[in-house]
Amino acid sequence: MIHKVADIRDITLETNKKRSIIIDVDGNKMVNKEVFFSFISKELNFPDYFGKNWDALDECLHDLEWLDISVNQILIIVRNSDNILAEEKISEKEILTSCLNDASDFWDGLNDEFGYKNLHPNLVFNVYYVEE
Repeated sequence: MIHKVADIRDITLETNKKRSIIIDVDGNKMVNKEVFFSFISKELNFPDYFGKNWDALDECLHDLEWLDISVNQILIIVRNSDNILAEEKISEKEILTSCLNDASDFWDGLNDEFGYKNLHPNLVFNVYYVEE
């Protein structure tokens, strides 16, 4: 699910019982796509075949088969979103937003034609945009 919050303190975990991966994306540090791809691939332990491009990001955010099956929640917190990918064309930022939103919608929805949800059937994938 996509959330917009005024303060980072407004973010709460869905439940304490879930094993969560919390990723703090600071737009002030993610100035270009190379930095972002390296960061997100490390945080989510993407496989070596991750191609460091938008299509590969989209695919990996839908797949997640390499994650431990005990992971039940992924929270991506985007702070300073006005500055994210500042060195890139505005369309790159729009693609990033689309990838995150599509992944969140996928994990919230019922459609799973490729069986990606088999290993993580109850995964919660939330994206929080913090308006600091």
